[in-house]
Amino acid sequence: MSDESLNLIPRQRASSLKTHDGTPTASILNLVKTILGASLLALPNAIQAGGYLVGFILLGMSASAAVFGLDILAHCARNMEHTKSRDSTYGGIALDLVPSMGKFIDFAVAIKCFGVSISYLIIVGDLLPDVAREWGLAEYMDGLLAERHFWITVVFLFVAVPLATLKHLDSLRVWSLIGNIAALFLVFVVFISSFNTSLNPCHQDPLPVNIAEQCAAPNVPFVPTIQILKYVSIFIFGFTCHQNIFTIHNEIEDNGRQNMRYVIVSSIATTLCIYIVLLGSSLNTFGPTIDKDLLKMYPKSTLMTICRLCITLLVVTSYPLQTHPCRDNITHLLAKVFPRMDVFHSARIYYGITGAICLSGYIVAICVTDLSKVLAVVGATASTFITYILPGLFYTKLHQNDGWTTRRIGAAVLFCAGLTVMTVCLTAIFVL
Repeated sequence: MSDESLNLIPRQRASSLKTHDGTPTASILNLVKTILGASLLALPNAIQAGGYLVGFILLGMSASAAVFGLDILAHCARNMEHTKSRDSTYGGIALDLVPSMGKFIDFAVAIKCFGVSISYLIIVGDLLPDVAREWGLAEYMDGLLAERHFWITVVFLFVAVPLATLKHLDSLRVWSLIGNIAALFLVFVVFISSFNTSLNPCHQDPLPVNIAEQCAAPNVPFVPTIQILKYVSIFIFGFTCHQNIFTIHNEIEDNGRQNMRYVIVSSIATTLCIYIVLLGSSLNTFGPTIDKDLLKMYPKSTLMTICRLCITLLVVTSYPLQTHPCRDNITHLLAKVFPRMDVFHSARIYYGITGAICLSGYIVAICVTDLSKVLAVVGATASTFITYILPGLFYTKLHQNDGWTTRRIGAAVLFCAGLTVMTVCLTAIFVL
């Protein structure tokens, strides 16, 4: 029996274990929740690197590319023969279109999701110690409540891990709603602060030393600097939810073309609107020089403490939206490497993979503190790979006998753009 046929068997069996009663609303909430997270803190710093005009152009281009890439992936899931079983994955589609890359693609998608889940734990470690200090708790337990390691461990054990063990994305719709409300509250506070003089830190007298220079600088539409190349990958990362589009396609009740397009466009449009309000308000408040962590630029107050808690809630509830596709792709990778092992029906393997993902991510988050570098590298490599390169490659291969239609040319351009962005951004991150 060929390797391909051995790997198709467990996918078909596994499909019988999944439900197909997901709704468009739950799907949109999950995709928006997948996108929002670390990007809310990192994008304000990225948008000012080349000037606000360049930043908003990159934002719009990234959103458009995300819609096109997601639509292509949904199209491939509908039109590949074996995906009628509703168990589509990147690796499964690659098995038919580019068989030699199947294992590598499963591994790459898993690494991308793993990297993002680590960034969420890092954010928890950055924010909650500040909350403890603001509430006067830093002196308790011999200063333990002011340590990032303590908060990462507590949130990891009692919130992140239990959520990561859930088997279906649709089960997370309530948590996704809570997380999205937390994100909207943060954006609302940043927006109100930019117009309300009593809340705007740049209208304080005297000005806080850490933001005095930023408050005095005017916004400029264009800054002629090559440094912008270091931030392009963060814009790409800011719309990456492609790892979950197959799960959405598998679980939603109506996964037809029109319904999937509605879910995709609604998700990206909602996220784009949230980003525009957040970035516009940040620039209006602080000008062109914004810290890598937006919240650090605001003075300590009860309102900002609540915002820090909201971001914590957002990233913690986003954690399972990364571990879920990471686990799926590792499971399919194991099925390819060990075709005689029934990996899809073993609870021991399911929880073993989940535990390995969570524990290894926890260890890395404890050791690493530079969030911006993590996001930039993940955006330049794995995010670019699954949002630009793979969708373009899949569609081009799927329709290789149909000639160069407009849509296939667009897919080829997306593929080439991904290769270019990956090379240029990685060079800029480590050289400039």
